Amino acid sequence: MTVISAANNLSIDLSAGGWRLYLDGSREVVLAEATTSGFKYDPVFAKARLLPLEGITTKAIEQVVLGWQKSDECWHLGLLLAPSLADPRGSRWCELARWPDPDQTLFVDQAQEVGERAALLLDVPFYFIQPEPITPPAPLRPLPDLPLTVGAWQLVSAGSYAGQTLQAGQLALVRTPQWQRAVQRRWLSRVFWAIVYLAVSVLTLTSDINLPNAGTLIPNPHVLPYLGLLISAGLLIYGFSERWRALKSVSLVTFDGRGAKGFNRAGVLWEVPTADARSLYVSEVFKNARRRVVEHGELNIHLGGGVFRRVMQQEAVLSNHSVQPPNDWQPPRTDQVVPLTCDHYATDLQAVALHIGERLGVPVWSDVRTSGWFDQFLRMR
Repeated sequence: MTVISAANNLSIDLSAGGWRLYLDGSREVVLAEATTSGFKYDPVFAKARLLPLEGITTKAIEQVVLGWQKSDECWHLGLLLAPSLADPRGSRWCELARWPDPDQTLFVDQAQEVGERAALLLDVPFYFIQPEPITPPAPLRPLPDLPLTVGAWQLVSAGSYAGQTLQAGQLALVRTPQWQRAVQRRWLSRVFWAIVYLAVSVLTLTSDINLPNAGTLIPNPHVLPYLGLLISAGLLIYGFSERWRALKSVSLVTFDGRGAKGFNRAGVLWEVPTADARSLYVSEVFKNARRRVVEHGELNIHLGGGVFRRVMQQEAVLSNHSVQPPNDWQPPRTDQVVPLTCDHYATDLQAVALHIGERLGVPVWSDVRTSGWFDQFLRMR
């Protein structure tokens, strides 16, 4: 017995050279049957298809047609009726069965066998409509390879930083070695000048140098050594406080399927589980949008209800020459908040945000502001 299943719990029995349409589970009741004398069916089938109760002769059938429809991704098998029968019912098409098949290849052979058998019994032509080939979707624009540097931060996928070793599947934002050296240079520079001011002031106070009794900018030059001591103390306080803030600030942020964590050398400073992360916001202020020059950038995790967790800040003006914009990219003319995808990123920070959003499994939004005179001019046009 050759039985071919179709959608809507229907099956077609092709055994013994026949063609019978059944409702699955009710083989005693034949819904429709194709014979050499015509097409017969029960009252339920006739009412659903707006057909005459007595059946259809072969003269009222012009073709048996099989075709694939893009809108529902199904193979459709049916009869093309003559105008004399089509006019009262308002359509020449009478569907017999359908097969969902998004790939166009899974059920085509079975559907074609059913259609050819019906056409043979009814002695009418069988017409197979070749489906249009499925056009594969365009590949997503790839993200730049890691590591990616954004100002004083770098996105990496391997290595050990701030006492933490990245595991497989983890991403991390780390402070660049250049930033660390710059902090060290500024601190040492302030300590050096503090020692210079201290040494000059002490030598002035302990030596026999005769200072003038009057001056142009400072009426009493005798206060100069004490001013030097004050400057020395200020430089030391500022240098050590800056050094302290650098040591206590976040120097490593990790991302994986469990969430995000911010570290310094002392340990975890903050943590955002994946369940609390709603989305990722990359906020940028363009100094020159046409040339993609960004003067300020931030990356924040949206926790819901207008609450955000700061991840990193750009801290420098960037020209974004390392990232090529998409071919259809246009500089933003207005402030806007839009979804960010791989097809639209145009800056280093946006590429970093997409890498992190993909790892956290959250959508990424681009919050763009423009501030340059050229961008203000474009707004007025």
